[in-house]
Amino acid sequence: MISFTLLLLFFTREGDVKKIDIVYTFLFHIPLIVGITIYWIGLKFFRKRGIQYAVLSAFFSLIIILALYPISFKLIGAWLFPDYFLIASYDWTEMGGIGLIYIVISSLLFIAEQWRDQQSELIKLAQLEEEAKKAELKALRSQINPHFLFNSLNLIYSEAIKKSDQSPVLILKLSDMLRYALEKAEKERVNLQDEVNYIADYIDLQTARMNNPAHVVFHTTGNFDDYEIAPLLLLNFVENSFVHSDLSDRPEIQIEISIENGILDFTCSNKKRDQLSPKKNGVGLGIQNSKRRLDLTYPDKYSLQIKDSDGRYFVQLKIELT
Repeated sequence: MISFTLLLLFFTREGDVKKIDIVYTFLFHIPLIVGITIYWIGLKFFRKRGIQYAVLSAFFSLIIILALYPISFKLIGAWLFPDYFLIASYDWTEMGGIGLIYIVISSLLFIAEQWRDQQSELIKLAQLEEEAKKAELKALRSQINPHFLFNSLNLIYSEAIKKSDQSPVLILKLSDMLRYALEKAEKERVNLQDEVNYIADYIDLQTARMNNPAHVVFHTTGNFDDYEIAPLLLLNFVENSFVHSDLSDRPEIQIEISIENGILDFTCSNKKRDQLSPKKNGVGLGIQNSKRRLDLTYPDKYSLQIKDSDGRYFVQLKIELT
């Protein structure tokens, strides 16, 4: 439509558009339309074959335009508009130049269409990847509650066997922690202070049955209220330090959480028991869970260092929360 309008104005000689001008412009466009259509089909068919096929399609289309140009006026024009005497006034070099311009414009339009389609596919792919990421994060978070619940119930069971007065207190604390987990686990981010409080409750739950609770040191530094973090992300590391330790002796567990300039610094270390039973040695799943969540939630924004020596187990995690 743009081409027809522009050429109609170009072919109009006397200022006012007349029927003969419309007829001439129509006949002039027949070879262009046929040639460009063939070229477009060739581009669609050979788009994955290489640039040489695109050049071959352009050359063939240009030949079609040159061949149809005189036919359009001598045969089609005489058949459709017998009352007009119309001639092909451009020679083959001029018409070839015009045809080449149309081929170049068509090529640019084709490239633009392919780029648009490619961007649309990239957007769809990104959306699918984001949906898959959210689904995987949801699955990883769902693994936390049963794991934590299993260990905590074992703790309360051991206290109940001894008919300890701590059992009701521990059950109430566990209830509060499960309520927090149920409310926060499905969220993408939670208040960092709430998460630190949750870890503090977990530590209290664990130290309640220890012979030497003073050997567990939990220290925090900084203002946590201004930041958010993925829920239950640090719990696996804290839980792992207790699982690795001999809680009946001197576990020497040290847990520190600090925040400065938006950088969360979490360190956790413990004295390892002499020999881990196969059952207790299966804590690797929780650590792998945390690593995967970190990769998905904080890509290129965290560093994780784990040292597992003969005597101590050490974890340092830094996350950029801003």
